[in-house]
Amino acid sequence: MTSHGPSRIDLLRIRVKRALGLSVILCDSCKWNWRSACHRRERPHATWCPDYSKKGS
Repeated sequence: MTSHGPSRIDLLRIRVKRALGLSVILCDSCKWNWRSACHRRERPHATWCPDYSKKGS
């Protein structure tokens, strides 16, 4: 959809992860998780991010 917010599928994934007790914080596993690389105001507690890319990918 758009990069302005999470899609319905993303919201459903977040809800399921919370229900299962899994971590929904993306910043811990993001390859952009350092100060000089990520300037988003949601950092370090983002549950959705258009720039998210898993470490090692």
